[in-house]
Amino acid sequence: MAGASTTIVKARDYNEELGRFRYEITWLADDATGAVDPIDIPGVDAFLTLVVTDPGATAPTTLYDITLNDEYGVDVMGGALVDRSATATEQAMPLIAGCPVPRVVDGPLTFALTGNSINSAIGKCYVHFQK
Repeated sequence: MAGASTTIVKARDYNEELGRFRYEITWLADDATGAVDPIDIPGVDAFLTLVVTDPGATAPTTLYDITLNDEYGVDVMGGALVDRSATATEQAMPLIAGCPVPRVVDGPLTFALTGNSINSAIGKCYVHFQK
């Protein structure tokens, strides 16, 4: 995709005593199609506790969707990241049977963003874990 990029950075353990850490995903939609490249979050052995989405100055399409799929193709967020705001920073906990609870992750995850049609839209996604 011309002009599209997705990068991931593991932020330092922001509370080493409690074993908390996060990954920061920065994405830039394709400048011709609005598509966003998926990216893998390396193998994690921790609880997924919270995800924060932050649309950028060039906002994505209203009600865009994000999934964090495990190696079996299951969205470990349980659909909690569908219909994201194009203007507001939002947060969500993983859902299991509709209830927000920390979710065990014991392998890699794939970040995928769909439903955007705004060329060159930008944003960030912060994925928080607890050991």
